[in-house]
Formats: sequence, C-alpha cells, structure tokens
Amino acid sequence: MEPRVGILTFGQDPHGHLVMKKIRERHGLWCCLIPTDEIAQRGGLTWSSSPAEPATLPTLDGTVDLRTLDALWYRRTVAKQPLPEGVDPTYAAHVGRSTEGALDGLLDNAFRGRWVSHPLATRRAENKLVQLQAAQRVGLRIPATLVSQDPERIRTFCGAHPGAVLKPLASPQGTEIAATARVGQALLERDDVLSVAPTIYQECIEGERHLRISVVGDRCEAALIEAEALDWRMDLTVPFSAFALDRALEDQLRAVLRELGLAMGILDLKLTDDGPVFLEVNAQGQFLFVEALCGLPLADTVADFLAAQALQDWQVRRPLSASA
Repeated sequence: MEPRVGILTFGQDPHGHLVMKKIRERHGLWCCLIPTDEIAQRGGLTWSSSPAEPATLPTLDGTVDLRTLDALWYRRTVAKQPLPEGVDPTYAAHVGRSTEGALDGLLDNAFRGRWVSHPLATRRAENKLVQLQAAQRVGLRIPATLVSQDPERIRTFCGAHPGAVLKPLASPQGTEIAATARVGQALLERDDVLSVAPTIYQECIEGERHLRISVVGDRCEAALIEAEALDWRMDLTVPFSAFALDRALEDQLRAVLRELGLAMGILDLKLTDDGPVFLEVNAQGQFLFVEALCGLPLADTVADFLAAQALQDWQVRRPLSASA
C-alpha cells in the first residue's frame, strides 16, 4: 500500500481542498478530506474495542480507516453538526457533543501516523499566554502584556503604556474576526465592563510594517504587509509582498514552534526600527489569501510537507507491518 494522507477539516474548507488536490497531482499520493462538520449527516464513524476491527470516519467520497493513514493534517474540527430544520436544540447539542467526543477518542486511539500538528499541541498553542511565553523563551521580543479583569491593575498598566491596545483571549467558533483596538478612556472608567472577563491588554507596537510568516517544517515564507491600520486584517487592499527573513529570525520562529510542539504555524510579527516583535501564532492559520496577494507558493509548501511526512512514516511503519 502506498503512503496515505488525511486532511481533517470542514467540508467546504478551500485550504483542505486545494492541498488535497496538490498532494494528488504533485506527489501522486492517495489523499482524503474528512469533513468534520458532516459526520452526522454522512455517517460512517465507527470504532470497536477489538483491535482487528477498523476505525473509520467519513470522507468526501466514502470512508477511511484511520489506521491506514501515514500523515494527518489536523486543520479544523467542528463540534456543531448541521441537522434538519425543526430538530430539538437539546438533541442537536447532544449530537454535536457525542460526535465531538467520538471523534476525539477515535483519533487518539486509532491514528498512529504523523500529526500536523497533534491535537493537544494545537489546542495548547491556541492560548495567547502560552504563545507569548514560548516566544519570550526563545529570545523574541514581545509587547508588554497584561491579562486581567481587575480594573485598577488595567488602569495602571494602560497608564504606563499610553495608546495600549486590547484583544480578546478567544473568540467563539463561527464569529467574525475580533479586531485589535486601542483602549479608550471611556472603557477605563467602566469597572463593570472591565471586570466581566479577562482580556489581553498590550503595549501598542507602532509602525506600518507587518509580517505574516508561514512556518511549515523547516521552511519559512514571509509576506510583508504595509498598512497604517492597527489591524491590517480589516483591509486586504493594502500592499502585500514577499519578504526575505534573516537566518537568525527563521531559527527563532522554528524554535517557537518546537516550544509549542507544532509542526507548522502562521505567525504575525511587527517590524520596528529596533527589530521584529512577536505578536501571535496560529497553529492552523489562513494562508491562501497571502498566496493570492503576493504569490508565495504556500499551498505547495503544505502539500509537499504532508507528502514528505506520509512517506517518512510509511517507510518506517510499512516494512515493520509486512514482516510482522
């Protein structure tokens, strides 16, 4: 059997579809997309305590036994499962939670290939506090940061960092991007708002040069975004261009991913006259818009990496399986 790649994401994910196509065309490998938001409607999920029985999930055109996969791109999992109109909300929630639990258990028990990246590492790396500490440990500069719901501490921090910005710690799935914003005086006077939930408050790193960097395995590819806005994501008509990183910075970025246990990641940095400043990393960030806007072959890079991971795993595991 040839090396086999799986892509775990939602059914209409353009990243998953394009990378699957490239794996097939560039490398001639078997590859499937597992639509995590369509498990309830497609069926096909099965697991047994008997090691002889398959552990299957639905694909776009059938099912796959997870035990046969050599590499798995853990891109997106979706707990909510679309159901017919009129289904009782309580039952719909039960279906979503049951599907999520079964998927997590099946992945943990049955898949023995190479993760890109492991679910536990991916979930841990989503935590902004964990990211910032990892970047700091490898020598990257980070903004002065406070996470708090204590009004007095927030006011003290913002007083020490005029023009400070705020960010949410997390956004619910399916919501729009929460833009980074400056902390206004009106907000600082509202103890009832400040104390509701912990929020990230940060020193504002001024400047118009932003870096969006894709790190996949050992390969680093960067785009320079020139934007006056505090959050460039709100306007993608600004200039994007490929940007050459120096070796020392590339080494630090790869070190951040190692600290987080990630095989790939999309990192955002700010360029200043005093050097780069780390802002955040997304273990499975969007990259196709960057490819479209500045020509970096990012989908090729991801496809090549997944194919190489599958081949390496296949070369190790298949001979052992054949001789058993």
